[in-house]
Amino acid sequence: APPAGVAGASLQMAAQMGDVDRVRELLDGGLALVDATDDNGATALRIAARYGRKKHECRQVTELLLEKGASPDLADPTYGLTAFHWAACSGDIPTLELLREKGADVQCVSKSALGERLGKSALQYAQHSKNANAANAIERMLREDGAPGFEAEEEEEDEDELANLDADVDADYEDGAAATESPWETAEDEEGNTYYWNV
Repeated sequence: APPAGVAGASLQMAAQMGDVDRVRELLDGGLALVDATDDNGATALRIAARYGRKKHECRQVTELLLEKGASPDLADPTYGLTAFHWAACSGDIPTLELLREKGADVQCVSKSALGERLGKSALQYAQHSKNANAANAIERMLREDGAPGFEAEEEEEDEDELANLDADVDADYEDGAAATESPWETAEDEEGNTYYWNV
């Protein structure tokens, strides 16, 4: 078997190219560990998640790596970013959904001590990268998971729903009242005077 660094580099290269067969060959043949890192500390999963939007075959690689037991929350040593962070940066919603389904932490926060990068969430990376659709998808996941800071938003939505419901009820009442036959008869004389009487 080749040295670990060489095997890791081969796995990372295959992941970036979206070469599913090569990734499977390396893993099944015992030539690489699924969470092996290259000289830069990158795993195949993080690389596949990073390039999944540009190259859809990388999404297949992501799925295969997760099936083979890749750790979805394994962060890189430099920036503390996980595969979920990278998918958020690239705006790859299908990969975000897949990672979440396989147990990735949607609330993941970078753990690097490099100043401004410290403590940034996947949502913040999606927003910073101007991937609005990915940011919306992550916000939905956070709400569904009951993440801290997102319950109030749900309550506001509920209040808006109630307000809209009240408005609909009022409108229905007004429409119904307008359609109800009046118990009064009216008539006008030649001078334009209106007379009412109860029927």
